[in-house]
Amino acid sequence: MYFLLDFCLDLVSLILAGKLCRLRFRKRRIVLGSLSGAAFSLAVVLISPGKRLKFFLTVVNSFLMVLISFGKGKPIRIVRRAAVLWAAGGLIGGVFSALMTLGALHRDKKTFILVLSVSVCAVVLMARIILRRPTAAVSFVKVRFSGRIAAFSGLVDSGNLLRDPISGTPVMIVSPDVAKKLLNADELSYLAGEDPTDVPRTLADRVRMIPSRSVGSSGLLRAFRPDFVTVDGAGRDVLLAVTPPACDLGQYDGIIPSSVAVPN
Repeated sequence: MYFLLDFCLDLVSLILAGKLCRLRFRKRRIVLGSLSGAAFSLAVVLISPGKRLKFFLTVVNSFLMVLISFGKGKPIRIVRRAAVLWAAGGLIGGVFSALMTLGALHRDKKTFILVLSVSVCAVVLMARIILRRPTAAVSFVKVRFSGRIAAFSGLVDSGNLLRDPISGTPVMIVSPDVAKKLLNADELSYLAGEDPTDVPRTLADRVRMIPSRSVGSSGLLRAFRPDFVTVDGAGRDVLLAVTPPACDLGQYDGIIPSSVAVPN
């Protein structure tokens, strides 16, 4: 009974955390994360550790659930997801405790399940209200080129209309940090426009010149075709260009054309 109850609460908390963090996730991974969380919690109850050790194990459990459910990412984002997960579970527990103190409730199993269900519904309703606010859509991208792999989160931007004028292939903009994981120094220097003449041999058949226009200026952007690109797990035909050093992408590592984003 304890395991099943904890599994259900973990499942709800993980779904809420994923929604609140605007993550795309797979149901199978969420279920596995919930199972691991429930098993971990049951083990903690059985060994009955001290308060400090119990707190430490709870924190470890939160990070483990997040990694299983949502995959790897930058440390700061993993910490943020774990914090949101903890907040979602704590909010459910807080609402439950508050409801249990109201009136003369019988402390039987039916009342416990009823109040817990109401608590979950209340928190889900609050989350739905929060999620109605318009926010940026984010997708997870994985790129492979010459045996090197880079994975990052990018902003889906309907304003990114860059395309190869010949093939019509859309162009994804990536930050220099992402580009460094895929390209060597010569390749990166050429694509960034620092070397205007010699095309590296590894990019000879892959480079495309993309007309780019911004406010008050226009020019050509150098893009290349990687070996393989997935957006939220779906393979996509897309070119990659490196953002100029002066251009700041903010908290994102790339700008993804809406034409290659995976529909909800």
